[in-house]
Amino acid sequence: MMKFTQVLLAILYLFLFESEMLLASEVPDSTEVVTPQKEMNVPKFTYQFSGRIHKSLMMVNDGGGSLEGPYVMDSDQSPSRLKLLVQNKDSSPFFLGANIEVGLHSKRPSHISQEQTNPEPVIRIMASELTFGHEKYGYIDIGIGLTSSTMFLETDLSGIANSNLLIVGLASQGLYFRDRETGELSDTQIVDYYYTTGRMLITDRVRYRSPILFDGFQIQGGVATDGKWDAAARYFKTYEKWDFRSYISYEHAPSPAFTGRMVVGVSGKHHASGVSVSSLFSNGGVTENYRKPYAYTIRLGIEKNWWKYGSTSFAFDYSDGRNIRNAYDKAESIGAFVQQKVTSLNFDVYAGLRTYKVYSPQEKLMPIQTATLGMVFVF
Repeated sequence: MMKFTQVLLAILYLFLFESEMLLASEVPDSTEVVTPQKEMNVPKFTYQFSGRIHKSLMMVNDGGGSLEGPYVMDSDQSPSRLKLLVQNKDSSPFFLGANIEVGLHSKRPSHISQEQTNPEPVIRIMASELTFGHEKYGYIDIGIGLTSSTMFLETDLSGIANSNLLIVGLASQGLYFRDRETGELSDTQIVDYYYTTGRMLITDRVRYRSPILFDGFQIQGGVATDGKWDAAARYFKTYEKWDFRSYISYEHAPSPAFTGRMVVGVSGKHHASGVSVSSLFSNGGVTENYRKPYAYTIRLGIEKNWWKYGSTSFAFDYSDGRNIRNAYDKAESIGAFVQQKVTSLNFDVYAGLRTYKVYSPQEKLMPIQTATLGMVFVF
């Protein structure tokens, strides 16, 4: 991992500084005769290099009679990453930029289970995209990146989004449920009911984003590989006493098991009290069993500035999903988290408990309980 970081920094150094040296070497010597040339306006760009380290420690009670773990992970809630953002800095209404993000996972939650506690490190491209457009007509993103329907990242107003997004299974998706009758690990994982990896989240796509219209409204749409496409409309507004966020999105053929998925999100937060409500509702079409899957999540939060170093947030959430994997099944999750920000250090620490329950006519599964401690450092 250290070698990879050194190589990346070396490439950035060559890109940012050696290019100026090469241009300087092309300047003719003062003793030579130089033909006057018309001055050209060369676009000027800003370069911003940043990153995040997000580590979490998780203990698990899966009903087997003893605690499993501790599992040390690079969280998928907001993964450890390195990021390079390039964009033009002149006053032109035209925009040109590039975004590169590399995710760094020494141990990824989707690869960790009761039988696999030490998976191989994972390096993945989370974004590699070019953006161009006009402040009046909108912007086009080409390459790997977030899809138009990925709006839930912006709708959680509880103050703990860094540690526990509204996608409640993302932190522990690789864990297996135990069979209630035999006590042995089943073939069913948390990911099967609480987080669908086939969703249009990060993929190769061409995406259009409109400018912000009517003081808070925006539309997006994109086409991805394999005939997939998605679209979304959002309305985010800050009032004197409230923050209000709402959106609706649709994904066409996000995975082989789903013909489509619609998601609606509504959130609000009161400034003075710090009290918030964040919610999601999703409804999907399937390719088999003629079932009608749907799910919802609601989160209550409060964020207070009790001391000078940063805000303290508390959140409680409940989610319910029906017909997700089989007809007449039900998946529930209950979670409670607390997060403390240390603003001057760009550092967050959090802790929380979560329970996953599945009720299915096809299989009888024990609940899974997790206890998580995590830290996030942004630079």
